[in-house]
Amino acid sequence: MVNISFVEVCMNISNGYEKLHSKLLDIESEKKKIDEKINQTPKSESGVLNFCFYQMKKRRDEINQKIDKINSFLNPDIIA
Repeated sequence: MVNISFVEVCMNISNGYEKLHSKLLDIESEKKKIDEKINQTPKSESGVLNFCFYQMKKRRDEINQKIDKINSFLNPDIIA
């Protein structure tokens, strides 16, 4: 049987929270860079596909999903 004190458990939770928070900050900065690139991308003519633009939008959507997932861990919706 493993004997873990309450303080050790709290420290582990705190470390996990800090890691998630720092990862969230990294992902948000990446999202900001992609948003800037998307806004700087010139609009193409009608009927012309810009695959780079669509790849950036897809990546931004993936990042938004990651941000939502991390936020759900950091700030869970508790229904009592």
